[in-house]
Amino acid sequence: MKNILLTTLLVVGAAMRIYASDYAVISGSVSQIEKGDSVIVLVSKYGYSFSEPLFEFKVYKAPILNHRFNIKISVGNIPLYTEIRFGSKHKVKPLIGYLIEKGDNITVNSTPDGFYFTGKGSEKLNVIYDIDRIEKSDLKGIGEDLVHPEGLNNIFMKIDISASHQLQLLETRKPDISNEAFVLIKAQILFKLYGEGVSRYYQNFSRDSLSQIALKTVINYPKPEIVNPSSVYLFNKNELLQYSATYATALILKYQFDSCYVRHRPFLINPCYKFIKNNYSGRLRERLITNLLYYYRGDDQDLSKPLNDALTFIRNNDFVKLLFKIKSSRLIGTQAYNFKLIDTIGKMHRLSDYKGKVVLMDFWYTGCGNCIQIAPYLEELEKTYANRPVIFLSINIDRTRNQWIKSINGGKYNSHYVTNLFTNGKELKHPICLHYNINACPTLILIDKSGALMQNPTDPRIDNGYNLKKQILDSI
Repeated sequence: MKNILLTTLLVVGAAMRIYASDYAVISGSVSQIEKGDSVIVLVSKYGYSFSEPLFEFKVYKAPILNHRFNIKISVGNIPLYTEIRFGSKHKVKPLIGYLIEKGDNITVNSTPDGFYFTGKGSEKLNVIYDIDRIEKSDLKGIGEDLVHPEGLNNIFMKIDISASHQLQLLETRKPDISNEAFVLIKAQILFKLYGEGVSRYYQNFSRDSLSQIALKTVINYPKPEIVNPSSVYLFNKNELLQYSATYATALILKYQFDSCYVRHRPFLINPCYKFIKNNYSGRLRERLITNLLYYYRGDDQDLSKPLNDALTFIRNNDFVKLLFKIKSSRLIGTQAYNFKLIDTIGKMHRLSDYKGKVVLMDFWYTGCGNCIQIAPYLEELEKTYANRPVIFLSINIDRTRNQWIKSINGGKYNSHYVTNLFTNGKELKHPICLHYNINACPTLILIDKSGALMQNPTDPRIDNGYNLKKQILDSI
């Protein structure tokens, strides 16, 4: 009888340990937050772009009791990315991009100078925190180098030096963290090495009158070999990289720069897709292709061929799900979503109301500078097709009706030729925004007379509206 009881206790104890190991606990004391407030932790397997998420993420929330919080998070075999937000009443900066693993029991400690972490699994958070401090120190004042394109030389040098410092720290602390955490942290550093300088160049000078000077400066920069190419080749074989928040983005940026900008070629999706397919393998290739097709889902290039091809070999179920969502909502010929939206007097409008007419939907919000810039180009189109079977729908995603009405009356965002529609305060969570994966404005969507999606139009600021005019004219 004693043996049976002992065996039962051992089995139950083992089961409880297994159950407990499927969780991570984050607790802590932050003096700036008080009773009545809360701590929110956003959790994702594929990265921490929670403002523009490719994939689903979970939200955990815990109340503050005596300045303390405690959150229990379900974790599988893969490290999860977190963003820890410390309430809404106080200006405590969130902790973004911190990894947790099953079995962790981490305490967040605040000081006047920042944070430090203790408890089981905390060392990887301290490593990430220290790497972030190194980067801030090394890149301090980097914005001053953006005044003139020749300053890019200094920017690239500072980024390379900082990446070297970060990699050295990571190698030193490698024995203290898991291999999975090491790989994902290294991938984040390599993102900065490959993508940071290129991104700053593109954002500041690629379309500027000084672009040729900037490009020459970057081409002539004596790039040091911070990471051995053969080691990178082996690193890219690691299946964990499919979960990296930023590594795939870095490699796409690197391709854009090396194969397009430097060679004075336009960036085209199909050649990039072929390059990725032929030069990468495994789950990293799947993530690269998924990122590429997702980020350019609203581009004026047709995604049909690469997307359909990708669906023949991508095996990650989350990637497949996202690609099918793009296919069902953004490809040419797909039946458009039959929305329900109210106008300024509360009348309900549906897409089906406009069958037999070409429809251009323009998504915008108050405060969107690009939305203001694009408005005159759209007004010119609206005048041209005022008495033709074409409908221009101006769809606002503001939080409040009053703000929407005020912006309409201001006349900066649209003209009197349009039909003004509102997402009723649901912003990007309205079904039409979710269906089309709207997360940036302005977004233009063109629908033919049969209710099918047309090619994503070129931004009229680029070609003075030529592509939009031609597509509309060819369809009426």
